[in-house]
Amino acid sequence: RLDGIADQLAELRSLFLVPRTRGEVGETLLAEMLGSYLPREAYDLQYQFRDGGRVDAVVRLGDAMVAIDAKFPMESIRRHIEEGGAADELPSDAARAFEKHAAAIADRYIRPAEGTMDFAVMYVPSEGVYYRAFAAGGGELLRTLLSHRVVPTGPSSLFLYLATIGYGLRGMKISMRAREMASLIDAVRQELELLRDRFEVTGTHVKNLNKAFADAEGRLNRLDGALGRLEHRRE
Repeated sequence: RLDGIADQLAELRSLFLVPRTRGEVGETLLAEMLGSYLPREAYDLQYQFRDGGRVDAVVRLGDAMVAIDAKFPMESIRRHIEEGGAADELPSDAARAFEKHAAAIADRYIRPAEGTMDFAVMYVPSEGVYYRAFAAGGGELLRTLLSHRVVPTGPSSLFLYLATIGYGLRGMKISMRAREMASLIDAVRQELELLRDRFEVTGTHVKNLNKAFADAEGRLNRLDGALGRLEHRRE
C-alpha cells in the first residue's frame, strides 16, 4: 500500500512539473484560495483586458485591481529539487527564468489605464519553491522582481499582502475624502467672499438710493410748500 501511495504521489508530482499542467494546477490552487477567503464579488478569474489578454485572476480593492499570475516557472528549478539541491540556494538559470517571467507579467498585466494598480503579483502555490526562490539566498531575486513592480507571494503570504494593501487603500480613501472636504470648504469660502462683495456693493447702492430718496423727498416738500405759499398770495 505504501508503495502504491508513493507511486501515486510521484505521478502527481510529475504532472505538477509538466509546464502546461503546472500552469493549470497553479490557477486551480489560486482559484481555490480566492474562493475560500474572499467574497465572490471581490475577485475575477481569467480577467480579460481590452486587447483580449487574460490574467489568471484580479482581486478588487476598492476602485483598483491587483492582477495575479499563477504560471510560475516551476520547471526551471525541477532538476535542482530532484537532485536534492540545497534549500537555501537557487540556480542562476532558475533565477533568470523567474526574472524573465516577472518582466512578462509587468508588461502584460500592469495596466493602470484599465484600473490595475501599478504592480502585479506572481503567485507561487508552493511554500518550498517560494522559500528557495525568494526567502533564502539573501533575497536578491526578491529585490530584482520588485524592481519590475512584481511581488512574489506564496500561499501563506498572498492574503497577508492583499490585506495590507486593502488597509492602505482605505487610508488613501480617507486622505482623498479629506482633500475633497478641504476643496469643498475652499469653494464655499470663495462663494462667501463673492457674496460678501456683492452685498457690500448692494449696500452702497441702497445707501445711495436712500440718500437720493431723502433728497427727492426734501425737494418735494419744499416744492409743495412753495406752491402753497403761491396759492395763499393769489387768494
